[in-house]
Amino acid sequence: MAGPWKRWTEALGAWWWAKREGLPLELRRGRLVLSECKLESMYPVPLCGRVDQAFRLDGGRGALVLMDTKARRLPLVTEDIRVQLSVYRVLLMHNPPPELVGVPVADWGVVRFKGRRAAAEYRRVRLMPKVEIIDRHRARRRALAQEAAG
Repeated sequence: MAGPWKRWTEALGAWWWAKREGLPLELRRGRLVLSECKLESMYPVPLCGRVDQAFRLDGGRGALVLMDTKARRLPLVTEDIRVQLSVYRVLLMHNPPPELVGVPVADWGVVRFKGRRAAAEYRRVRLMPKVEIIDRHRARRRALAQEAAG
């Protein structure tokens, strides 16, 4: 009997935290499936990164939505943040953990801004297409090669 009771109280605690934290409703209705997960892939280009969190929407049956937490005073979504989340998306599209093979990855993500004193603030961000991430990676490699040569 302790097993079901423990799971129920853990679920209630997680729900209460998410509500108090201000986690967007769409994510609250989903399920956390990745936390601090390192990803690597050589295809379509060599990429790596550590996903802060990924939620599976619709109670764990829908697409994956990526979330990254930033500790900043101002909640501004920069180009660097968009690129970072977009790289994670490409990684999950091409080399997901075994339990997430075949699960679609949403073309949007969430940035959680956590200040020292203020409550967390969440911003939805549109992610870059895969081809743009590949092009940026190749351009960066060309620039580094030219820099090393000259």
